[in-house]
Amino acid sequence: MSVYEQQSTSVPHRERDSHEERGIRHDSGDRMASAAREIRDDASTVVSEVGQTLRAEAERVADLARSGGDQAQEVYQQACGIVRRHPTAVVLGVLGLGVIIGRVIARR
Repeated sequence: MSVYEQQSTSVPHRERDSHEERGIRHDSGDRMASAAREIRDDASTVVSEVGQTLRAEAERVADLARSGGDQAQEVYQQACGIVRRHPTAVVLGVLGLGVIIGRVIARR
């Protein structure tokens, strides 16, 4: 086989390899596009689920805050009732608490 014949047979071989590589790249591109679509769909699902969970938790926290505010209001009303019924005892109790706090601070 002459040099000319070797060159002419190798050129079509290179072109064939090139076309095969393009086919492989095209298949890889399709697979990558499909994988990207799946990832996008999965991410969309996750975002939706996280949003629903956050909304539910926000409602729960709001309910807790409302009930905490209601409980604080009840405690305040009870304290006011005690002060109205026993004003002298409350004043003496606060005075005693002030003396204790003053002695603790004076020791430092």
